[in-house]
Amino acid sequence: MNQEEYELFEVLPDGAPMWRGHVHRIQNAREKLTELSTTTKNECFAMDLRTKEVVLRLNVTQNPQ
Repeated sequence: MNQEEYELFEVLPDGAPMWRGHVHRIQNAREKLTELSTTTKNECFAMDLRTKEVVLRLNVTQNPQ
């Protein structure tokens, strides 16, 4: 089993994650996530399948407190 597998998601306005793809290798995850982030203002992230860890995030907005 390939140890570098990532799922790509977009976070919808209601907070629900929508699956946007699957890639092998962190370089491919970065490229695809960057491409996806140019088509939406929603947060996009990549998750490592083995650890369930979010490894990349783009279009993250910070709420002023």
